[in-house]
Amino acid sequence: MGTVHLNVMLHDLLLIFIMVLVMILMMIGAVLFYGFYQYKSLKNKREWESLIDVRVSDAIVFSDEAGSSETEQFQSHSAGGSFRNLLLEKLVSSKKKFSGMAQDEIQRLFVNYGLYKEALENLNSKKPYVIAGGIQEVTAMKITESLPKVKQYLKHPAAQVYNEAQYAMVVFDGFNGLTFLSELETPLSDWQQLRLLGSLQKIPEVTYMSVETWLQSGNLSVVVFTLKLIKKFQMLSCYDQVKKLLDHSSENVRINAVQTLQILENDRTSEHFMETYPLQPVKVQLAVLKAMKHSNDKGYYDFFRLQLIHQQDVSLKMEAAQALFALGFSHSLTEIAENNAASQQIREIVKHVLQEKI
Repeated sequence: MGTVHLNVMLHDLLLIFIMVLVMILMMIGAVLFYGFYQYKSLKNKREWESLIDVRVSDAIVFSDEAGSSETEQFQSHSAGGSFRNLLLEKLVSSKKKFSGMAQDEIQRLFVNYGLYKEALENLNSKKPYVIAGGIQEVTAMKITESLPKVKQYLKHPAAQVYNEAQYAMVVFDGFNGLTFLSELETPLSDWQQLRLLGSLQKIPEVTYMSVETWLQSGNLSVVVFTLKLIKKFQMLSCYDQVKKLLDHSSENVRINAVQTLQILENDRTSEHFMETYPLQPVKVQLAVLKAMKHSNDKGYYDFFRLQLIHQQDVSLKMEAAQALFALGFSHSLTEIAENNAASQQIREIVKHVLQEKI
C-alpha cells in the first residue's frame, strides 16, 4: 500500500510540475507576442507618421487639390482604420499650428479623404478620452452638424469631455456658446477660462442680461470668469454690477472685481476705492492699492503716504511705497528714508523700494 501511495504522489507531483511548466511557457509566449505586437505597432506608427508628415507638408506647400503628391505607399495605407485615425489626429494637430491658407489646405485634405466618419465615430465612443478627442476633431475641422451632439456632452461626468464640449460651443457659436454658464455646477479651471476667453474675438452689443445673471451665479468660477470677460471687452455698462461684488463673500471674487473696476474706470472709481478700502481684508486692500497705483492719479498722494506711515501690514506699506514711486514721488520717499523721526521699519521699506526701482 505504501508503494502504491508513493507512486500516486509522484504521479500527482509530475502532473503539477507539467501544468506549472506549461503555464510558464504560455506566459512567456504571451509576453513575447505582446512585445512583438507593440514593436510592430510602434514601427508602423513611425512609418505612417513620416508618410503623413510628407503628405501634409506637400499639400501646404504645393496646394494640391487632386492629391498629386500622394505616393503609392500612402495610398495603400489610406483605407486602413488605424492609419486613418492617425491621419485625422495629425491633421487636427497640424491645423492648430498653422493659419490662413495652410489651414485651408489641411481642411481640404480632411474632406478629400472623407475623415468625417472617423471623427463622428470617435464622438460617439463610450470612452471619455476618445470622446474628448472626437470633440477636438469636429471642432478643429468645423463640422457644424455635430454641434447638437457636442452640446449633449456639456453635462458629461468626465472633466476632459465637458471641458472640450464647453470650448467647442464657444468656437462654434461665439458668445452665444457661453449659455452653458447659466447652469454650470462644476468649476471652470484657470486654464479653461483662458481657453474660452482666447476663443472669443468679439461679443454682440446686447449682452447685459446674460452677464448680469452670470455675475450672480453660485458657482464662484463662473463669477470670476464673467469678470474677466467684462474686463477683456471693457463692458462699461456693467460697472455698477461689478461694484456690488466688492461685498461678495469670496475674497477671490472681490479681488477680480477690483481689477475689473480698474479697467472700467470712470470719475467715480476713485471714490469707490477709497470707500471700500478700510472695509476689506488685507488681500483685497492690496488689490485696491495696485489698482489705484495703475490709475496714475497723483491725487492719491496723501492716501498712499498715510498707508505707508500708519498701516500695520508690511505688504500694504510696501505697496504704498511702490505706488508713491510709480506716481513720481521718489523725492518724498527719499525724505522719508533720511528722516530719523520715521520708524526703522518704514525707512528700510522705503530704501528697499528705492533701490529696487533704481
